[in-house]
Amino acid sequence: MAKKKKETATVASDESQLGKTTEAQAESGTLKSKPARNSSSRRSSPTNKANKTTAAEAKPPTPPPSDYLWKRVDLHIHTPASHDYEEPNCSYLDILKQAERRGLSIIAFTDHNTVNGYRNMMNEIEHLEYLEKLDRIRPEELARLNEYRRLLKKILVLPGFEFTATFGFHILGIFSPDKPLRDIEHILIDLRVPSQALDKGLTEAGATSDVLQAYEAIDEAGGIAIAAHANSSNGVAMRGRDFGGQTRIAFTQDPHLHAIEFTDLDRGRYSSAHLFTGIKSEYPRRMFAIQGSDAHRLIGSKENAKRLGVGERATEIQLDEVSFEALRNVFLSQDFSRVRPVFDVLDLPEDELVKARERGPSASVAFHPSLPKRGDRFAVVLRDICAMANGEGGSIFIGCDAKSSKKASGVSNAQDVVQKLSLEIEKRIAPRLLPPLHIRNVDGADVLQIQVPRGEDAPYVLDGDRFFVRADAESRLATRDEIVAIARRGYEKARPQEPHPPASSQQPARRPQHPQQQQPPERRPQEQRKPQQQAPQQAPQRPQPAQQKQRPTQPSQPPAKPQPQQPPAQHERQEKPKAAEPEVVATAAHPPTTENGSVLPPGTPKTGVQVLSMEERNGVVYFTVRDLRNNSIIRNVTMKSARDLWHYAITQFADHPSGPEDIEWQGDRAVLAREMRAGKMRSDLAMRDANGKVVVFYGVTDDGLDERWRELIAAFGARNGMAAQSPAPPADGAPPASPEQTEAQASQATEEMAA
Repeated sequence: MAKKKKETATVASDESQLGKTTEAQAESGTLKSKPARNSSSRRSSPTNKANKTTAAEAKPPTPPPSDYLWKRVDLHIHTPASHDYEEPNCSYLDILKQAERRGLSIIAFTDHNTVNGYRNMMNEIEHLEYLEKLDRIRPEELARLNEYRRLLKKILVLPGFEFTATFGFHILGIFSPDKPLRDIEHILIDLRVPSQALDKGLTEAGATSDVLQAYEAIDEAGGIAIAAHANSSNGVAMRGRDFGGQTRIAFTQDPHLHAIEFTDLDRGRYSSAHLFTGIKSEYPRRMFAIQGSDAHRLIGSKENAKRLGVGERATEIQLDEVSFEALRNVFLSQDFSRVRPVFDVLDLPEDELVKARERGPSASVAFHPSLPKRGDRFAVVLRDICAMANGEGGSIFIGCDAKSSKKASGVSNAQDVVQKLSLEIEKRIAPRLLPPLHIRNVDGADVLQIQVPRGEDAPYVLDGDRFFVRADAESRLATRDEIVAIARRGYEKARPQEPHPPASSQQPARRPQHPQQQQPPERRPQEQRKPQQQAPQQAPQRPQPAQQKQRPTQPSQPPAKPQPQQPPAQHERQEKPKAAEPEVVATAAHPPTTENGSVLPPGTPKTGVQVLSMEERNGVVYFTVRDLRNNSIIRNVTMKSARDLWHYAITQFADHPSGPEDIEWQGDRAVLAREMRAGKMRSDLAMRDANGKVVVFYGVTDDGLDERWRELIAAFGARNGMAAQSPAPPADGAPPASPEQTEAQASQATEEMAA
């Protein structure tokens, strides 16, 4: 009982002391004794109504200019530097990306009793810039640095802290990014925050300074002092606490306090903020009421609605510019109309140009920093349009570099260029193709974006005689087999319109249509007619991965090198495509998830090359490959005729055989190798279905992968030291990969199909 009386007496003494301090300040005019500070921060005394009226009359709010814009801000965000952050593996870049997604223009890192969150982010950026300066930065590190640069141009990140004052009250201190972090940290030290709390971002800081001292220290240092979540736990409105009214008045009316943060502004006039609008004689000074997310995670918790994510409870402020000075000036003014809470949560789509720059040039993305001033100005652009229409479509950006670190040069007279390019597309590309053309502003310049759809009437031809396809980031002339495959795609799209009559009566009439499509192969020499009969039967069976198990015992692979017999090879290249034409057509007609009639496993990459078969004829080894970038099958590829990725794939297939037993599987998938090739990180991957059939994909880029593949590649990189290093590179620097099919198995497949 005596102990309880003593505690009660202590609390009463604190209340009395705080009340006396406030009254003494008001009566003695202490608030006007420091003219060196910004006079706008010396608002009216909380206990002198006459002074308040005089200040209001002397400083009538001036309406902001019409060009001031409403900016969405979240001034209460935690990072992994706070000990109670709920997603410790979250990166600072992830927080910035989420802020962009929520449409925020200004955010503040306010970790518990520390500035380490802001410091860690800046240290990471400085480290990446140092690696860039030494020319030792890896591609993924450069991409991360460029993303930081892009986001920090778009979002102002302010350093700050959430100070735990005496009795556990929380106060936000927010500062200019130009203020040294050591100076901000010294404010916490002066407020008696222990070193352990400074280092670890602890909520509990022991016997620190009181609330009024914190307000003054933050304000005197040029910061913004905000009472955090005043109406909830640890808030200065002291809900559920037995402090007297004078203490609450002092904590919410202090002239060093710039704003009060509430969590119930969505309740309107029933909100706790209604008490601080100047209508109560006890609280004569009107306060800026804001709200912040107090985010301890990226996205709000589904289990606990109070655990919000970044930007999920924000405030809009009308600013003349996005800067700390402009933000502080609003809080120092009396114009309360320039601050308002927002209750919607934005979920903005990621900018297409940003995504394209992250991935870099690819089969579906092309960049042209400028157009030629002489000659055929649109020749290269028209090739890209034609190639993408023949493939899966894509985006073309003119006047913009692929690297986000380079400022966009733009297109002069953009509207005139759009009109001329539209006429060129309509005149020179057939069938008619009308891709949307948009002008967008990037870095203050006009950039032209062309959204090329997947062609409905493929194949598309440029200038009447040139067919183009995309190969990685280049548009090249299509091979004969590729043209046939693209044409078959258009044929198959129109084909479902035919089967309306009953199937029993119409099927005999429909079957002869396929031999009519296959008439060209019958013109080939007699010696090729037997392979022609086998080709359609081999198509469903050849690429089945189970045949890969016999690959290590195949003795016929070494002859893959003898190519000097050029005449026979050329003769075969003219005849074999005709023999294989029914196979090409049938395969290309299927969606990308099929492989010569057999269903590929889920998660098949969308880029890279798969080798379907290898056979020797007259001393020359011929390969059949599937290019996953456009799902076309190309036959009669030789070591000499293959280029770029095809050459790499067939070289690995022929020179480095390994069976499924040699693969380190992670479930039904495996990463065989990963390294930098042709300016991109590429991986050799293997998959198997429930029956153990194996498929190998060579030179797969990251943009062709699903999330599971990305996780496996990240784990592979961690096991091997760095992601770009191959586990066992051969002499030519290419990693070993698994083969897929043998000549004996192809014959066996043919016999089974014939049976």
